[in-house]
Amino acid sequence: MDQGQDWRALFNSLRDEDWDSAIDMVDSLIKKEPEDPTHYIKLGDFYLQKNNSEGAARAFHKAGDLYLAEGALAKAICAYKKVSQIKPYDLSIQKKITECMMELKEKRIPEKTEVCRVEATGVSKEEVLRDLASADCLPRPFRENQPLMAFLKEAHLLNRDDGEIIIREGEKSRSVFLILRGTVSVITEIGGNDLIIAKLGPGDIFGEMAFITGHPRTATVISDSPDLCLLELDYDLIEKMIEAEPSFLKYLYDIYRARKS
Repeated sequence: MDQGQDWRALFNSLRDEDWDSAIDMVDSLIKKEPEDPTHYIKLGDFYLQKNNSEGAARAFHKAGDLYLAEGALAKAICAYKKVSQIKPYDLSIQKKITECMMELKEKRIPEKTEVCRVEATGVSKEEVLRDLASADCLPRPFRENQPLMAFLKEAHLLNRDDGEIIIREGEKSRSVFLILRGTVSVITEIGGNDLIIAKLGPGDIFGEMAFITGHPRTATVISDSPDLCLLELDYDLIEKMIEAEPSFLKYLYDIYRARKS
Protein backbone atom coordinates (compact mmCIF):
# COMPACT_ATOMS: atom_id res chain seq x y z
CA MET A 1 0.00 0.00 0.00
CA ASP A 2 2.34 2.69 -1.28
CA GLN A 3 0.09 4.83 -3.44
CA GLY A 4 -1.84 7.82 -2.16
CA GLN A 5 -5.13 6.32 -3.27
CA ASP A 6 -4.53 3.23 -1.12
CA TRP A 7 -3.93 5.34 1.98
CA ARG A 8 -7.00 7.41 1.12
CA ALA A 9 -8.99 4.17 0.94
CA LEU A 10 -7.70 3.10 4.36
CA PHE A 11 -8.54 6.53 5.77
CA ASN A 12 -12.08 6.27 4.37
CA SER A 13 -12.45 2.85 5.99
CA LEU A 14 -11.36 4.21 9.38
CA ARG A 15 -13.58 7.28 9.08
CA ASP A 16 -16.59 5.19 8.06
CA GLU A 17 -15.77 2.50 10.66
CA ASP A 18 -15.64 -0.08 7.89
CA TRP A 19 -13.46 -2.43 9.91
CA ASP A 20 -13.71 -5.31 7.44
CA SER A 21 -12.06 -3.18 4.75
CA ALA A 22 -9.46 -1.91 7.23
CA ILE A 23 -8.62 -5.50 8.19
CA ASP A 24 -8.29 -6.50 4.54
CA MET A 25 -5.90 -3.61 3.90
CA VAL A 26 -3.71 -4.44 6.89
CA ASP A 27 -3.71 -8.10 5.82
CA SER A 28 -2.30 -6.96 2.47
CA LEU A 29 0.46 -5.10 4.31
CA ILE A 30 1.25 -8.21 6.36
CA LYS A 31 1.64 -10.25 3.17
CA LYS A 32 4.26 -7.76 1.98
CA GLU A 33 5.95 -7.29 5.38
CA PRO A 34 5.17 -10.36 7.52
CA GLU A 35 7.86 -9.54 10.09
CA ASP A 36 6.63 -6.01 10.82
CA PRO A 37 4.95 -6.09 14.26
CA THR A 38 3.24 -2.71 13.72
CA HIS A 39 0.84 -4.30 11.24
CA TYR A 40 -0.22 -6.92 13.79
CA ILE A 41 -0.89 -4.23 16.41
CA LYS A 42 -3.20 -2.41 14.00
CA LEU A 43 -4.79 -5.70 12.94
CA GLY A 44 -5.52 -6.56 16.56
CA ASP A 45 -7.07 -3.16 17.20
CA PHE A 46 -9.31 -3.50 14.16
CA TYR A 47 -10.33 -7.01 15.22
CA LEU A 48 -11.37 -5.56 18.58
CA GLN A 49 -13.59 -3.09 16.77
CA LYS A 50 -15.27 -6.15 15.24
CA ASN A 51 -15.56 -7.77 18.69
CA ASN A 52 -13.28 -10.58 17.49
CA SER A 53 -11.31 -11.00 20.69
CA GLU A 54 -9.66 -14.27 19.62
CA GLY A 55 -8.34 -12.75 16.41
CA ALA A 56 -7.18 -9.69 18.32
CA ALA A 57 -5.34 -11.77 20.93
CA ARG A 58 -3.54 -13.76 18.22
CA ALA A 59 -2.49 -10.57 16.42
CA PHE A 60 -1.25 -8.85 19.59
CA HIS A 61 0.62 -12.00 20.66
CA LYS A 62 2.34 -12.19 17.27
CA ALA A 63 3.30 -8.50 17.56
CA GLY A 64 4.71 -9.07 21.04
CA ASP A 65 6.84 -12.00 19.88
CA LEU A 66 8.18 -9.98 16.92
CA TYR A 67 9.01 -6.99 19.13
CA LEU A 68 10.74 -9.29 21.60
CA ALA A 69 12.82 -10.79 18.78
CA GLU A 70 13.85 -7.23 17.81
CA GLY A 71 14.81 -6.41 21.39
CA ALA A 72 12.07 -3.75 21.58
CA LEU A 73 11.12 -4.71 25.13
CA ALA A 74 8.79 -1.81 25.92
CA LYS A 75 6.77 -2.41 22.77
CA ALA A 76 6.70 -6.14 23.50
CA ILE A 77 5.31 -5.42 26.97
CA CYS A 78 2.60 -3.17 25.51
CA ALA A 79 1.61 -5.83 22.97
CA TYR A 80 1.51 -8.60 25.59
CA LYS A 81 -0.48 -6.30 27.87
CA LYS A 82 -3.15 -6.10 25.17
CA VAL A 83 -3.28 -9.90 25.12
CA SER A 84 -3.57 -10.04 28.91
CA GLN A 85 -6.50 -7.62 28.83
CA ILE A 86 -8.31 -10.09 26.58
CA LYS A 87 -7.06 -13.21 28.37
CA PRO A 88 -6.36 -12.13 31.98
CA TYR A 89 -5.85 -15.71 33.18
CA ASP A 90 -3.27 -16.70 30.57
CA LEU A 91 -0.25 -17.35 32.78
CA SER A 92 2.11 -17.73 29.82
CA ILE A 93 1.45 -14.10 28.83
CA GLN A 94 1.92 -12.90 32.41
CA LYS A 95 5.24 -14.75 32.44
CA LYS A 96 6.38 -13.04 29.23
CA ILE A 97 5.41 -9.61 30.61
CA THR A 98 7.33 -10.24 33.83
CA GLU A 99 10.44 -11.43 31.98
CA CYS A 100 10.36 -8.40 29.65
CA MET A 101 9.94 -6.02 32.57
CA MET A 102 12.88 -7.52 34.43
CA GLU A 103 15.07 -7.20 31.33
CA LEU A 104 13.85 -3.68 30.62
CA LYS A 105 14.84 -2.51 34.10
CA GLU A 106 18.42 -3.31 33.18
CA LYS A 107 18.28 -0.98 30.18
CA ARG A 108 18.15 2.79 29.87
CA ILE A 109 15.19 4.31 28.04
CA PRO A 110 16.56 6.42 25.13
CA GLU A 111 16.00 10.15 25.66
CA LYS A 112 15.57 12.83 23.01
CA THR A 113 18.53 15.19 22.90
CA GLU A 114 17.49 17.29 19.91
CA VAL A 115 16.59 20.91 20.60
CA CYS A 116 14.04 22.94 18.65
CA ARG A 117 14.58 26.65 18.04
CA VAL A 118 11.24 27.59 19.56
CA GLU A 119 11.02 30.62 21.82
CA ALA A 120 9.98 30.55 25.48
CA THR A 121 6.38 30.55 26.65
CA GLY A 122 4.33 33.67 26.16
CA VAL A 123 4.87 34.15 22.43
CA SER A 124 2.06 33.84 19.90
CA LYS A 125 1.30 30.76 17.85
CA GLU A 126 2.32 32.65 14.72
CA GLU A 127 5.77 33.35 16.20
CA VAL A 128 6.13 29.71 17.26
CA LEU A 129 5.23 28.46 13.76
CA ARG A 130 7.67 30.93 12.21
CA ASP A 131 10.49 29.52 14.36
CA LEU A 132 9.33 25.95 13.74
CA ALA A 133 9.43 26.39 9.95
CA SER A 134 13.24 26.66 10.07
CA ALA A 135 13.83 24.24 12.96
CA ASP A 136 15.78 21.03 12.43
CA CYS A 137 13.25 19.07 14.47
CA LEU A 138 10.33 19.84 12.15
CA PRO A 139 8.93 16.41 11.14
CA ARG A 140 9.63 15.38 7.57
CA PRO A 141 6.07 15.62 6.16
CA PHE A 142 5.89 19.30 7.12
CA ARG A 143 9.37 20.08 5.78
CA GLU A 144 8.52 18.52 2.45
CA ASN A 145 4.92 19.71 2.07
CA GLN A 146 4.06 23.38 2.52
CA PRO A 147 0.27 22.81 2.38
CA LEU A 148 0.59 20.44 5.35
CA MET A 149 2.69 23.02 7.18
CA ALA A 150 -0.05 25.59 6.59
CA PHE A 151 -2.55 23.37 8.41
CA LEU A 152 -0.55 23.81 11.63
CA LYS A 153 -2.00 27.31 11.87
CA GLU A 154 -5.25 25.61 12.90
CA ALA A 155 -3.61 23.57 15.66
CA HIS A 156 -3.91 24.48 19.34
CA LEU A 157 -0.75 25.77 21.04
CA LEU A 158 -0.32 24.26 24.51
CA ASN A 159 2.11 25.11 27.30
CA ARG A 160 2.43 22.68 30.20
CA ASP A 161 4.38 22.58 33.47
CA ASP A 162 6.52 19.77 34.83
CA GLY A 163 4.35 16.85 35.98
CA GLU A 164 1.21 17.87 34.08
CA ILE A 165 -0.65 15.07 32.31
CA ILE A 166 -1.20 15.57 28.58
CA ILE A 167 -3.19 12.40 27.92
CA ARG A 168 -4.25 9.68 30.34
CA GLU A 169 -4.33 5.94 29.71
CA GLY A 170 -7.90 4.73 29.15
CA GLU A 171 -9.42 8.06 28.14
CA LYS A 172 -11.25 8.38 24.83
CA SER A 173 -9.76 11.16 22.74
CA ARG A 174 -8.36 11.28 19.21
CA SER A 175 -6.02 14.31 19.14
CA VAL A 176 -2.42 13.98 17.97
CA PHE A 177 0.38 16.06 19.57
CA LEU A 178 3.62 17.50 18.20
CA ILE A 179 6.30 18.43 20.76
CA LEU A 180 8.02 21.76 20.07
CA ARG A 181 10.02 22.24 23.26
CA GLY A 182 10.70 20.10 26.33
CA THR A 183 10.29 16.38 26.96
CA VAL A 184 7.59 13.95 28.08
CA SER A 185 7.47 10.47 29.58
CA VAL A 186 5.17 7.82 28.13
CA ILE A 187 3.91 5.57 30.92
CA THR A 188 1.77 2.44 30.98
CA GLU A 189 0.33 0.68 34.02
CA ILE A 190 1.30 -2.95 34.54
CA GLY A 191 0.01 -4.86 37.55
CA GLY A 192 -0.58 -1.68 39.53
CA ASN A 193 2.87 -0.27 38.76
CA ASP A 194 3.76 2.54 36.37
CA LEU A 195 6.30 1.63 33.71
CA ILE A 196 8.07 4.26 31.60
CA ILE A 197 8.12 2.92 28.06
CA ALA A 198 9.44 5.94 26.15
CA LYS A 199 10.91 9.43 26.47
CA LEU A 200 9.93 11.88 23.74
CA GLY A 201 11.12 15.37 22.85
CA PRO A 202 11.15 18.09 20.18
CA GLY A 203 9.88 16.93 16.81
CA ASP A 204 8.23 13.80 18.21
CA ILE A 205 4.55 13.11 17.61
CA PHE A 206 2.38 11.08 19.98
CA GLY A 207 -1.29 10.12 20.23
CA GLU A 208 -1.43 8.69 16.71
CA MET A 209 -2.52 5.20 17.81
CA ALA A 210 -5.86 6.41 19.21
CA PHE A 211 -6.47 8.49 16.10
CA ILE A 212 -5.97 5.50 13.80
CA THR A 213 -7.75 2.81 15.83
CA GLY A 214 -10.45 4.77 17.65
CA HIS A 215 -9.58 2.92 20.86
CA PRO A 216 -8.97 4.58 24.24
CA ARG A 217 -5.46 5.83 24.99
CA THR A 218 -3.00 3.01 25.69
CA ALA A 219 -0.59 5.08 27.77
CA THR A 220 -0.34 8.19 29.92
CA VAL A 221 1.92 11.01 28.73
CA ILE A 222 3.34 13.38 31.37
CA SER A 223 5.42 16.53 30.99
CA ASP A 224 9.01 16.26 32.21
CA SER A 225 9.71 19.97 31.61
CA PRO A 226 8.69 23.23 33.29
CA ASP A 227 8.20 24.84 29.87
CA LEU A 228 6.77 22.07 27.68
CA CYS A 229 5.35 23.46 24.44
CA LEU A 230 3.27 21.41 22.01
CA LEU A 231 0.77 21.65 19.20
CA GLU A 232 -2.49 19.73 19.52
CA LEU A 233 -3.93 18.56 16.21
CA ASP A 234 -7.53 17.56 16.86
CA TYR A 235 -9.39 14.86 14.97
CA ASP A 236 -11.11 17.22 12.53
CA LEU A 237 -7.82 18.91 11.64
CA ILE A 238 -6.07 15.58 11.06
CA GLU A 239 -8.97 14.53 8.83
CA LYS A 240 -8.50 17.64 6.70
CA MET A 241 -4.76 17.04 6.48
CA ILE A 242 -5.23 13.47 5.28
CA GLU A 243 -7.91 14.53 2.80
CA ALA A 244 -5.40 16.98 1.35
CA GLU A 245 -2.40 14.63 1.55
CA PRO A 246 -3.34 10.93 2.07
CA SER A 247 0.31 9.96 2.59
CA PHE A 248 0.15 11.76 5.95
CA LEU A 249 -1.84 8.77 7.21
CA LYS A 250 1.08 6.53 6.24
CA TYR A 251 3.39 8.80 8.22
CA LEU A 252 1.14 8.50 11.29
CA TYR A 253 0.88 4.75 10.73
CA ASP A 254 4.67 4.40 10.63
CA ILE A 255 5.44 6.58 13.69
CA TYR A 256 5.13 3.74 16.20
CA ARG A 257 7.35 1.51 14.06
CA ALA A 258 10.07 4.17 13.85
CA ARG A 259 9.99 5.20 17.50
CA LYS A 260 12.84 3.74 19.55
CA SER A 261 11.97 1.83 22.71
